[in-house]
Amino acid sequence: MLSRPEGELDYSVLCSKLGCSERAIQLAFARREDMSPTRYLRTIRLNQVRRMLLSASLSDQSIGDLAARGGFWNWSRFSQSYKDQFGELPSETRRRVQ
Repeated sequence: MLSRPEGELDYSVLCSKLGCSERAIQLAFARREDMSPTRYLRTIRLNQVRRMLLSASLSDQSIGDLAARGGFWNWSRFSQSYKDQFGELPSETRRRVQ
């Protein structure tokens, strides 16, 4: 999951690598992280995009391009998830760098 956070979560691959069931993975994440594996991965991806938005060296790239690099393809869903997690829109984060 962490080696390619921009990719989709493929439970069959994860289960095969870990030698356990999908339910076991879900329960382990619920116990350890208090969230589902899908939410955990989305949180990692959102943090990755936030770091890119705050990077002066990437300020010439559009928010949409950075979101896509983080694995987000639906702009409105990305913006809402970003706001839910950070309390501001991606454009507001970007303004701090400019």
